[in-house]
Amino acid sequence: MSNPPLLLHSGDSLVRAALDETACVPLAQMFKALGDPARLRLLSL
Repeated sequence: MSNPPLLLHSGDSLVRAALDETACVPLAQMFKALGDPARLRLLSL
């Protein structure tokens, strides 16, 4: 039983493991925004 790679769900923990907490916050917010079309639209303005 293998799960497809989902950055939106596993991104936070992967980023936290690779980076400092302070560096991971904007990246985690970016991953969450990628899952939300309205937020993604705001980020792309």
